Amino acid sequence: MLSYVYITLYVLAWVVTLILYQRKRKAIDAGSVLLVSYLVLAILSFFLYESGIYDFKRIELLPFVYLYSLLLLVSMPVFKYDSFKIDRIQEPSSLILNTVSLVFIISTIVWIPSVLSEFTSGNSVLFLDAYVGAELYNDAYNSAYFGDDADDGLNLPAIISGNMSVLGVLLLFYYLTLEKGNRLVLIGLLVSNISLILPSLLRGQRNGIIETMLVMVVTYFALKKFIPKRVNRQIKIVGLALVIVSLIPFITITFSRFSESNLGAGGSLLYYAGQANLFFNNYGLDGGGIRYGDRTVPLFKRVLGFENVPRDFWERRHKYSHLKIDDGVFITFVGDFTLDFGPVAAAIILMLFTAYIINRTRIRNQRLLFHQLILLHLVMYLCIIGSFKLYPYADAGGNIKLVVLFIAYGIFRWDYKRRVKLGPAI
Repeated sequence: MLSYVYITLYVLAWVVTLILYQRKRKAIDAGSVLLVSYLVLAILSFFLYESGIYDFKRIELLPFVYLYSLLLLVSMPVFKYDSFKIDRIQEPSSLILNTVSLVFIISTIVWIPSVLSEFTSGNSVLFLDAYVGAELYNDAYNSAYFGDDADDGLNLPAIISGNMSVLGVLLLFYYLTLEKGNRLVLIGLLVSNISLILPSLLRGQRNGIIETMLVMVVTYFALKKFIPKRVNRQIKIVGLALVIVSLIPFITITFSRFSESNLGAGGSLLYYAGQANLFFNNYGLDGGGIRYGDRTVPLFKRVLGFENVPRDFWERRHKYSHLKIDDGVFITFVGDFTLDFGPVAAAIILMLFTAYIINRTRIRNQRLLFHQLILLHLVMYLCIIGSFKLYPYADAGGNIKLVVLFIAYGIFRWDYKRRVKLGPAI
């Protein structure tokens, strides 16, 4: 009985937080999107626990207090970013902006033909055959385990495009704020961002669709005020069309993979969206040990010379097979940090990270600098994806994405300071 009381209190905490936030803001912004997502996930967790689909352990109050506090803490830079008090976003050098955008566009377009070739050569039957999605997912899963793709060589354009994917979404919506932006670059950014969901579709996975939609939604509401009204109307029409089109493969994949499982298609969606809060409650503060950063910062550990750092999730799961939980389920990004460093160290790390972001994104003269926007978007992506899944910058690939974002931050910060020195304040 107490378990239901604690889950209900967790839901009510987010209800109250959202109401207080909206009373202060009086408008929907990126912070609103994050709070709504936290609330929806909490509600789904309640229904998942009540459904009995999975045999979760008894729910405790302290883990929810910890999770609620850390989610609020890390989201704070986004909450403090009140776009309705910012007069404008500083426009960076068009040369650098276009160059970075073109690198992302070209690297994406270069590998699109090979993806489309694979799609048209037989995988398009996914939309006709209810079992193909499951087969594609199993193929991808087995390939990751047995290393079937080890001899295929590195696909450099795909690597560049994938590691710039988070930045690519920001570039797309920032371009929509420009009155005189390059139309070809804008079209290229739109096509490139939509194309990023193709690989996951071909593997029978839903992650790419959900992540792309969520990141686009929170980025749109972060920049909505600065987008011209005419463009805003067009975005709503195009966005609605994209949602409808995206739901078709998402529903197809779900029915393909789970229609004959014990969960069923509906149960799989509930388990998919509601599990993170419950698994964190059961294991987030006591996973039977820690992973010493082997999931959150493995690339940085290898660079610093640490030995026995797992190269992928299979090696990591083998190394930490004694733990009560692993990344085979969702436990939120907060859970990834507590499992890696323990609850106390994780809280300190996330506090320092939040303090750094807040310090670097202070708004002066009602003007947001573009490089500050990159840091805020980094946090938005972390919170919107990490709140229902896992730490999105984990493993070597995720670590590289984080490095790419900070490199972009450094480039545009250097550009801003250089231009200020050369002339009047911009």
